[in-house]
Amino acid sequence: MFNLDIGSAVVKFFAEWKKAKRAHKCGRLLFGMLFSGVIAFLWRAGDLLAAGSAPWVAIGNGMTASAVVLLALFVASPLTRKMAISIPSVVVEKMHKEGQTTIHRE
Repeated sequence: MFNLDIGSAVVKFFAEWKKAKRAHKCGRLLFGMLFSGVIAFLWRAGDLLAAGSAPWVAIGNGMTASAVVLLALFVASPLTRKMAISIPSVVVEKMHKEGQTTIHRE
């Protein structure tokens, strides 16, 4: 006997669609972070190397620029709202002075 359960099919369709949508958002976040971090690193390091700085100074500055960009994207994303992160106290103090921090404990 043939059984047609439309309600169950609709619920399953929307559940799978929601999972795919979330996976797409995660992929976009990861790609955006990767692309932005690499660009920030290359821009800052290349700028300092062109100005005649030592390579290790340029690499260190590039890493710092990349870290700032990655942190900004991570904090701004709604996908990472309830994740615990560890960041340097200097960054937290600066963000607090600018009114950008929110501490939420559950």
